[in-house]
Amino acid sequence: MREDGAAIHFTLETPNTEPGQVGVPELAAFLDGIQRAVTVLVEDAWGRAHGRGRIPEALRAAAVLVLSDAGAGSFSATLRMARPQGLWDASIAERTIERALGGFAAIARGERPDLPRAAADHLVAAVRPVCRAGGRLEVSGTGLDRVITVDARTKLPAEAAPGGAGMVRVAGELLEIDYRDSTAELWAADGTRTTLLLGPGQLDAVDEHRRGYVAVRGTWEDRRRRRLRVAEVLPLDGAAAFWRAPTLEELEARQGVAPVHSLAALRLPSWEGEDEDAFLETLRRWREAS
Repeated sequence: MREDGAAIHFTLETPNTEPGQVGVPELAAFLDGIQRAVTVLVEDAWGRAHGRGRIPEALRAAAVLVLSDAGAGSFSATLRMARPQGLWDASIAERTIERALGGFAAIARGERPDLPRAAADHLVAAVRPVCRAGGRLEVSGTGLDRVITVDARTKLPAEAAPGGAGMVRVAGELLEIDYRDSTAELWAADGTRTTLLLGPGQLDAVDEHRRGYVAVRGTWEDRRRRRLRVAEVLPLDGAAAFWRAPTLEELEARQGVAPVHSLAALRLPSWEGEDEDAFLETLRRWREAS
């Protein structure tokens, strides 16, 4: 896989292990936690709210971390965003890494990361076994001018209150803005409209993102009518390409489809044998040749 430049460098030490060794439970918990957190952050960057349902495969692939530069001694390695074929945006990868690093910095200060709730929970869970076991974790990365240290002395932040204290998050394309009653319309990819209720000083900030894709945090004033009191509006870099369906011309160029000038070109070979395995193998070759 190709690699993006943004990266997280970390050194993990665990107690009661020989030099050159590291505890597998702490390492596994750390890697699992940060991978889960990065997956949620990629979802958020592409404008998809994290939920209990299955995460689309394209988003999962775009969030995969690869382990490189592994060194001997205390476990040191570098995590990078893998660059899969298909859904990929370098600016989103860089922003995701920066947000994850910011989450670690908040944890080191004893604060809860200002991230989507699931991402914050996963990052805290990633470092909890290290702190409880008396280990030590050092994290640095792209754009960070210092090393973040988390150890047994770190006071881990408390879990967020259920429901995020009433805050919800919606994402979509920001369309009409009505200056008369300080409202705006947010349209999700499935055609759902949310009316945004704006407070003093928010109109200009929202107007800056008109016709753009944004994530909005706020509280429901009327859940049934989808009227949301806005607390924060964040642009979603690269989300337009994710939500917009490709045109026929774009699909043609992407798939290498050529015009058909003769009906003979549509004729498929026939199969006269009886062996099922041979048929499937032949079918596979036909598909590869087409």
